[in-house]
Amino acid sequence: MLTDTTKNQTTQNKIIHPSAMGATLPLGRVLLLARRGAFILTLLLSSSALPSSFALGKTIDTRKTQPPGVADTSNDSIDWDRLISAVIEVESGGDSNAVSKDGCIGLMQVSPIVLREYIQYKEKEFWKEAEPFYQDGMNKEQRFKYAQNNLFKPEYNKKVGSWYLRRLEGHYLKDKYTMERLLCAWNGGITRLKKVNYDCSKMPNETKKFTKKVLKIYEKSLRNLQ
Repeated sequence: MLTDTTKNQTTQNKIIHPSAMGATLPLGRVLLLARRGAFILTLLLSSSALPSSFALGKTIDTRKTQPPGVADTSNDSIDWDRLISAVIEVESGGDSNAVSKDGCIGLMQVSPIVLREYIQYKEKEFWKEAEPFYQDGMNKEQRFKYAQNNLFKPEYNKKVGSWYLRRLEGHYLKDKYTMERLLCAWNGGITRLKKVNYDCSKMPNETKKFTKKVLKIYEKSLRNLQ
């Protein structure tokens, strides 16, 4: 939008030589103005060496590239480290060897379905990470089951789990995102959440209890920052 600043642009952009301002100015003030003028002139002369985005006044996108399979719509308001810590506290109580009756494993209770989805988008990286668990003669399914042992490693478990949390937020929920829905989708499944039209009150009691506990821990950790 054009403003009065634009109207006075010509006056503002003039570099006034100190001698034209009269002898009443202090010497320090004159030297300061001269240095500012030289600095502006240097920027103008060197603009050809800058990226075209600077020369044209464009904004450079400095956001980190999202992992494969995760849309680049990450919510800047989420403190992912604190959220993941809250999820771990409720899911496993920090027990990296925890296994649920449904086969969810480790700190974040990563399910086989989540692990397969992770592999689908990061297959080469997955098999490289799982290489220590390879055994000659195993087929792909046998290797997968054997490689699930990786989920007992805290860092690997958090890597897969945090990837999926971000995928829920940026790929599945998108404009439907709220923190409550994100946690409901994590615990109760994104398919089930869609079936109830993203209404968390219609999710299973276990999921509602999980969501309430995580939110309480997460929000408390944020308050402690203040």
